[in-house]
Amino acid sequence: MKILLILTVCLFSSIFAEPYMAVRDGIKCSQCHFNKTGGGKRTDFGIAYSQSSLPTHFLQTQSDNNFYSSKVSDFISIGATFRLDDVRKLKYSGSLPSEKKDSTPKVKVTAPAARQTVLRQSNLFFQFDLIPQSFSFYVDYNFTTGNYRESFGMFTHSYLNSFVKAGYMLLPFGLKFMDDESFVRTGSGYNFGSTAYAIEAGIEPGPLSLVINATETAVSQTTAFSQPRWRLGFSNAYNTKKPAILPQGRVLSKYAIFGGFNIDRFTVMTEFDVIDNPPDTAKENKILNYIPVDAWFGLLSLDVLATKGINLKAVYELQQKDATVSYKKNLEARLTLGIEAFPIQFVQLALFYQINEFVPQNAAGNQDQIISRFNIAF
Repeated sequence: MKILLILTVCLFSSIFAEPYMAVRDGIKCSQCHFNKTGGGKRTDFGIAYSQSSLPTHFLQTQSDNNFYSSKVSDFISIGATFRLDDVRKLKYSGSLPSEKKDSTPKVKVTAPAARQTVLRQSNLFFQFDLIPQSFSFYVDYNFTTGNYRESFGMFTHSYLNSFVKAGYMLLPFGLKFMDDESFVRTGSGYNFGSTAYAIEAGIEPGPLSLVINATETAVSQTTAFSQPRWRLGFSNAYNTKKPAILPQGRVLSKYAIFGGFNIDRFTVMTEFDVIDNPPDTAKENKILNYIPVDAWFGLLSLDVLATKGINLKAVYELQQKDATVSYKKNLEARLTLGIEAFPIQFVQLALFYQINEFVPQNAAGNQDQIISRFNIAF
């Protein structure tokens, strides 16, 4: 496989995913984000981190105070994120393997080159601390879709560093990689587009984090143990009401194990998800043959801190959407290599080359991509 060949060469020579930063610096998601499970508005610590620890240069002006604060008043603070991707799909030309050993011409398969500019995120955050350090109301408005991504109230308490929130929110599951196109995000269905009316509660005593979330149709939990140089966690989710019997809607249970570790400038992150859809009719039993795992998705990433504000990245992904079919017929692989730079506070520039490999019949699934990224977050 061409991906495995390149991986061997490139992975040890030295997708904007914030979890690697938390593992590298030994901090929890809740230290940088108001949302305890990560994503959305930054906390005061997160704002300070984005200005002092992350960028190559701290851009200063003639102002007496160049250090930005998200606070509008003692009770109100704001934030925003803007992410623009330029995606170029390269032309692909291949041929189907021939089962005959004669001179029969091979069938050619092609996919044309294409280019698309995608506004991935354009969100504005509002945090109203109605009772400071006890009760807050939070709003995340997505200008890309014209809808609220989150809107909830949250109580916090110092006992076990606990919290309870209710409203419309992102759902916890696995690691919150910023790249919603990664296999573990699209496969599990838990990404930055996965929102619902829910009640969520959690505790964070010391290195432990435990979060439980309940919606009208599903329950999920995430447990993680964090140390200064490593992290290990487990998530699971199941439907309390069975969805319609459709290929994309039959999932009853999902499981994920994730973790990471850091050694000097090197940070490794991984996540492995499985989907279990137990058959409950004679027809399904015959089709699924009682196979307990119906699909699986995996990710392994390496981040190398070349110098302050410059990261080299390698991300290898695998997925088998239907584990009842031979992996030779539906195994997808992807290798992403690139560099991301934080030249000044709040700004990220990135360039990735993505190699895709799928069955020969799927030309689009074999197209390589070049991704350029511009991101602002505060």
